[in-house]
Amino acid sequence: MKPLNKLIIAVLFLSGTKAFSAGKSVIGEQIGKILSSPSCQAFRSEIDELREHLEISCGDNLRELNACFQTHLLRKSERLHIKEDGRNYKKVSELLKTYSSYLDPVVPPSRKYGTVVLLGSTFTNNADRLANLLTLHNSGLSFDALLALGSDRPLDPKFESKETLTNFLLPPLLTTQRNADESLPKTEAEAWAYLFKHAALPPQWPKPLILNTLAPAGQARARTEDTIRDLLQKHASLLKNRPLLFISSQPFSLLQEEIIKSILKDQEFDMAADAHLIKRYGLDSSFSVQNMLDTIARHTYQVLANIEAGVVQECPHLRANK
Repeated sequence: MKPLNKLIIAVLFLSGTKAFSAGKSVIGEQIGKILSSPSCQAFRSEIDELREHLEISCGDNLRELNACFQTHLLRKSERLHIKEDGRNYKKVSELLKTYSSYLDPVVPPSRKYGTVVLLGSTFTNNADRLANLLTLHNSGLSFDALLALGSDRPLDPKFESKETLTNFLLPPLLTTQRNADESLPKTEAEAWAYLFKHAALPPQWPKPLILNTLAPAGQARARTEDTIRDLLQKHASLLKNRPLLFISSQPFSLLQEEIIKSILKDQEFDMAADAHLIKRYGLDSSFSVQNMLDTIARHTYQVLANIEAGVVQECPHLRANK
């Protein structure tokens, strides 16, 4: 290669490197501004209260708090199988009860939607979400398409037992008669089909579609992000049928909203959530508190990840009156 060509390549490389570095600097400044904004400072302050109550030693900026929460608060087993750990969570429980954005029902702002998506969970939670949609419908909400996110996750014999599957009746979700010899569902996706078959759904509702997402290699089950990516791949046209509504349950609505944002990017959508799970388990047991702490840790991680990816420009409030 001629010396002049080498010089030109070197200049271009250095120019590209400087441009890349300058771009990273600008992005870093933008992220810094968001993290120092009033909404993120309020969010940081709210979760820092939790750190103090848990007596965890770590820095108090959002990145350090997130790293600390990932180390100390994530559950070690599946959510329903968390065991008592012998700790006294009374003070923490009282603080968690003030985080109303994790606890209160979420009512969608519109009355007319293009597509409604029921996020998947355990059988009882899914029944709650379907019942919530029926309640919203009875209050005037309408939609053109209905989709339930399911997976190949085997039903849990302890929490999704034969008794649970055969005796569900959650007003206003009236159920039809079941045959004694009818086979019961074995997976989450089959359970959605079972719910739709036996729920007395309004005749004007569109036929529900059920997504059966397979667990990725190395994972025990498909997670929320897996089902949303699968939804985007298989039913992208329904996501363009706006406005779009996702139905969750508390205390997971904030976390799942951030996960959906991370995948759908700038596509707008609304959330709805019932609070039946909170009422069912309360917030006074070690089981409930550990589940809440895990949810808050995952939510904190996703909020920070979305800010750094340029997906969101502000932080959520954990107390709805903020």
